[in-house]
Amino acid sequence: MECSRCGSQNMKTFEMAHASYNIGISSWGRFVKLMIFGPLGLFIRPKRNSVVNTTSPPEKPFPVFVILFSFLFLSTLLWLLSIYLRKGSDYGETQIALLVNAIMFVMFSAIVSWDLVRCTKARKKYPERLDKWTHSWIWLQCGTTSEVRDLPRA
Repeated sequence: MECSRCGSQNMKTFEMAHASYNIGISSWGRFVKLMIFGPLGLFIRPKRNSVVNTTSPPEKPFPVFVILFSFLFLSTLLWLLSIYLRKGSDYGETQIALLVNAIMFVMFSAIVSWDLVRCTKARKKYPERLDKWTHSWIWLQCGTTSEVRDLPRA
């Protein structure tokens, strides 16, 4: 099968191209990033080439905001509880903690429901996106991509 753009026959499936061009970071590189940037260094991704960017498999969505806001809400709830147990409900800081907790609960409810709906919709589309990725090919000479369901037999 030849590319309509460059005439090359040098083609690979997205899966093969991604596996052969995706060079991860070494353990030493992770250690250096951790030493330089601290825990934030774990979130820095290595620079990837264009073939890897083009042929990356679809990612399954993960509800990150649910976890983050659950942690924030639970920490403010613990703050409220600790102040209430030490000082009682008449203390001014208890009133502030109650107000902050009410605001956090409203934010928590809105963001968590939005994030869960977003992840649910994306997870329903994931099998379709994975199927398309599985049947996609790239010509390595020019970078043209196409979806091929049935290869012609020689």
